[in-house]
Amino acid sequence: MRILALDTSVAACSACLWEDGRVLAGDSMPMMHGHAEALVPLLARLRDEVGLDWDSLDRIGVTVGPGSFTGLRVGLATARALRLATGVPVAGVTATRAWAASLPDAVRATAGSILVAIDTRRGDMYAELFRASDLVSLAGPEVVAASDLGVFMQRAGVASVPLVCGDASGLVDPLVQAGTLLAGPDIPWPDPAVVAALAAGAVLQDGDDVPSALYVRPPDAAIPANGGQLRPGAPAP
Repeated sequence: MRILALDTSVAACSACLWEDGRVLAGDSMPMMHGHAEALVPLLARLRDEVGLDWDSLDRIGVTVGPGSFTGLRVGLATARALRLATGVPVAGVTATRAWAASLPDAVRATAGSILVAIDTRRGDMYAELFRASDLVSLAGPEVVAASDLGVFMQRAGVASVPLVCGDASGLVDPLVQAGTLLAGPDIPWPDPAVVAALAAGAVLQDGDDVPSALYVRPPDAAIPANGGQLRPGAPAP
């Protein structure tokens, strides 16, 4: 199976062309902003490097979140455009599962559970707990403050000390130092080859739909109490 994998969920623009477990071409470019300008040229470069047409793909894999609101929209919009142009189906992969699966097997074997903590850039994190042996989700993803991680793990019934990965080191380091969490290797973003492998095993949605974004946090914008009317008595837009 030949797959194009995209990840723009966090502080990198990543993609790879993957075929039956082998990376044909790939790259990850660190960036906090600018995914929209960087992704399409990156894909064109990888395509030219391998020398293939997009319609020769069997599947497109894309991270759906949680992560950066803008970054997720860029990745999903690009996947949707390729889907419309080629008819190639799109499989969604959560960024948390891709990050957990990016840990080497030997590292995962040392822990009973894995906590993926993604910095929301708002003083808290997107957190999801997985069973290390098979990456079954135990809790989350949800927005969790560092001070509430203990309750989050207790609710999931985690007895052992979880291995932590993700980009929220500034929030979880005190818990690592206290022995509440076990520090994992430094993996700054999900491996796009892992996104491809997970997409290969994903069950596709029926029809032509591209997976929806998993934002987790509700949008900042809210409908006012008057229903969005410009003035009392005015018809709602």
